[in-house]
Amino acid sequence: MSVRKRARDFILKNVVSKNRDLREIAKATYGGKNYLEKYSDDLVNNIIAKGKTANIHPIKILQNIGS
Repeated sequence: MSVRKRARDFILKNVVSKNRDLREIAKATYGGKNYLEKYSDDLVNNIIAKGKTANIHPIKILQNIGS
C-alpha cells in the first residue's frame, strides 16, 4: 500500500469521519459514491502542496502521519 493511500485512509478514519463539518463539505463537493475518500484525497494533496511550498519534504510528513 502506498504512502499516499495510507495517509488518505488515516485522514478518512481519524479526521473526516469524525468531523461533521468536513463530512458535509465532502458531500456538497463530491456527493455520490466515495465522496469521503475523494475529499480525504484532497486533504492529502493539500498537505503535499503545502509541504512543497514550505521546503518540507511532503512524503516524510505523510509517512509520519499516524505513526
